[in-house]
Amino acid sequence: MQLIYCPLLPARPHDINDLDDLVDGFCGLAPADKGFIDAVRQALLEERQGVLVVTPPRKGMTTRYHPQLLKACKRIRKCVETVGSHLTERFAIARIRVRDVWHFQQRLIRKILAHTVVVFLNLQAGRPPLDLDGLVTV
Repeated sequence: MQLIYCPLLPARPHDINDLDDLVDGFCGLAPADKGFIDAVRQALLEERQGVLVVTPPRKGMTTRYHPQLLKACKRIRKCVETVGSHLTERFAIARIRVRDVWHFQQRLIRKILAHTVVVFLNLQAGRPPLDLDGLVTV
């Protein structure tokens, strides 16, 4: 059985402030968006924890990553953004009204499970995995 580590962190103005907490206990490739660009912090994470945080370069910025790696990370990020958008728009994940963290976590888990079931049903029906239009109405 594989456990999923999903830290709940407060929203802050800068994503880079939470990078260490997000990858704590993780090792491997971590595709990230431009909000996580910090060459010094990325180098330290790669050296100390073995976490390769790959961010797309900003305009006019040089990168040390191979174009194929950037392309693969871009595809992963697109999928993550699509799922995040579905959870926000169709499962109202931004409007979870609770009084404590435990209930928030339980509702969040149920919404992610519902999304996963819809993806599974779409795959079984031969449709694209993220085609939620025919199965879910909120």
